[in-house]
Amino acid sequence: MSAKNTTVKNQPKKAQGIKPVKSFVEKNAMLLIILLLVTGLALRLYRLGYMSLWVDEYMHAMAAVKGKFSHGENNGILLTWLNTIFSSVIGHSEFALRLPVALAGAALIPVVYQLGKSVFNFRVGMMAAVLCTFSLYLIFWSRVDRPYGLVPLVYSLLLLFFWKALEGKPESAEGKLTIDRKFLIWTLVALVLSMLSQLICFLFIFSAGFYGMFVSIDNWITKKRKPSQFDVYNLLFYLNLILIFMMFTPVGSKISIGILESFLPKNISQFILPDVNNIITTLKGENWDKAFNTYLGVLNNDFKFIAY
Repeated sequence: MSAKNTTVKNQPKKAQGIKPVKSFVEKNAMLLIILLLVTGLALRLYRLGYMSLWVDEYMHAMAAVKGKFSHGENNGILLTWLNTIFSSVIGHSEFALRLPVALAGAALIPVVYQLGKSVFNFRVGMMAAVLCTFSLYLIFWSRVDRPYGLVPLVYSLLLLFFWKALEGKPESAEGKLTIDRKFLIWTLVALVLSMLSQLICFLFIFSAGFYGMFVSIDNWITKKRKPSQFDVYNLLFYLNLILIFMMFTPVGSKISIGILESFLPKNISQFILPDVNNIITTLKGENWDKAFNTYLGVLNNDFKFIAY
């Protein structure tokens, strides 16, 4: 027998990796999520049109009945669009007007499952889906023609796409920008939809920035990256510093409001970027000691355990 054949024959076999045994729940995860989705949808659709519309619901309902895609306010624009589309197809009933939010509330169930699974693990995702299915709070707001049942869906999608964009790819070579462009585009789409549902969702920009800052600082401390290297976390770190300066300093705020007011109404511009000088002036005029004494008075009179 040749030396070559002997060598091949005597080579040790590769160790076979032992596959972890999956639980019944994990094996049937998709089936259970579908079951939760059907259950959640049933809870949100049951007698959906039984109650008549109430005060705030008319804001979107009247626009839909008139075939308009605006209702005169800056929040809930996406819901008004959906109301108008659904009403033109299935009529102007309470059921039809509330249906978009009910569907969004049910769609939240698989989305939070995927978000929990992606960020943490399968168990967290499944528990989040169960809680989402039976949450009285979420069920209530999914049965009302207001954007509060729509925002959780679009914002959860925003978080999921953002996470996938940054963490969905394996770590690249040192110094290389790591980001999934496909999910980055979906992140931007979800951000626009979130802001069309509720303007305050623009605060996600700060959440993303601070996430990048915390990861960057950790990378610098552990010497995985240097502050001068170009990667996605360092980019978020420095962009967030610029954003903080532009929004929360008198000079930066004045410049930013001027830019925004060139293409947005003044009330929207000041909603996004409040006038820092006015805030400082207001705070200087407040009697903070009186406010604190008020709290102490409540505790003293109502709970009877603080004497001063």
